[in-house]
Amino acid sequence: MRWLDIATVGILCEVLEGATIVVLNRRGNSVELTHPESVTLRPGAAHVGRIGDGVTSFGAGGRVTLEVSGTDSHSLALPEGLQRYAVVVANSSGVTLHDTNDLQVELALAAHRCPDADFMECLAGHAFGGMPVVVVTEAFRELWHGKAYWELCNALPPAKPLSIQPSRIVAGKRIEILRHSPLVASISGFVSQEDCSNIMHNFAGLHELNQARVGTKGGTTSTSESRETLTNNMMVNWDENN
Repeated sequence: MRWLDIATVGILCEVLEGATIVVLNRRGNSVELTHPESVTLRPGAAHVGRIGDGVTSFGAGGRVTLEVSGTDSHSLALPEGLQRYAVVVANSSGVTLHDTNDLQVELALAAHRCPDADFMECLAGHAFGGMPVVVVTEAFRELWHGKAYWELCNALPPAKPLSIQPSRIVAGKRIEILRHSPLVASISGFVSQEDCSNIMHNFAGLHELNQARVGTKGGTTSTSESRETLTNNMMVNWDENN
């Protein structure tokens, strides 16, 4: 793994490729990165580590270890599976690690605050409190394929339904038909916010989501960077009225 000190190097001419680790020090004191490299991060510094070109996984069992004070050490597991990014943030609240999906969401939220002029510089300034521009430029391209696709997914208003019909099962609910063939329909407010939260946390395994798998030759399955969906199985006992 090669580590690049952004605070020292400044602007990087190359585009980063491969599995990339970004370590951000948001504390008022220096932080010691002790694994997989030994580096001192000054307050406000950013460090970038990269596994060779074309690699899209950190491997199994990888960890990042930081000492934020003489007695406070944090060892965090790197995300497994197909993962291009891991962002480690050390601040006054502790040390957190964010995976590729977290970074994609962070960039999506930050982009709402940035005009077209100096878009990438603005995006880098807001994402996780400030990231290297070269990393954000590459990550935004990889994860959002450009601003046009981001706008389609995040900024454009929802599509208007082609038709609306009342539900014959749930009184007072409307079914919005977005497409007839194949059929795409939407029902807003199907469950309450409280019930939805209960289902997600207690039955659907919200915090145990994994990358969706796709079928491959020979009847096996594998993960794919082109498949952004996170998934988990929820087994429903239809004999229980709960």
